[in-house]
Amino acid sequence: GEGWGRIVNVSSGIAARPESMVRGNAYAATKAALEAHTLNLAAELRGTGVTVNVFRPGRVDTAMQEWIRGQDLERIGAALHGRFNRFVTSGELITPERSAAALLARLGGAETGAIWEA
Repeated sequence: GEGWGRIVNVSSGIAARPESMVRGNAYAATKAALEAHTLNLAAELRGTGVTVNVFRPGRVDTAMQEWIRGQDLERIGAALHGRFNRFVTSGELITPERSAAALLARLGGAETGAIWEA
């Protein structure tokens, strides 16, 4: 019989836009690799009842966001520092709960090999 399961790997929009985080090469590369792995695994498991997808949680108000905003300009660059601070002042950050709700809303479906955005 057919099995059932859900595999969701958490990525980041940086995988598609690596230029958006200067000095974030290792982070961008690992997220892009994770997405490639996910899509390949989805193809391998197609038809088994196990779905495999990527979830990009969006601009979530997390400890990582706070850490970046608190870094010295010389360490992360003025452009990145300014962009992350604008996320706060513009109200672009979402709560972890809102991001999680976006993920939970998709888990019951049969879609596989997709990149979901919050």
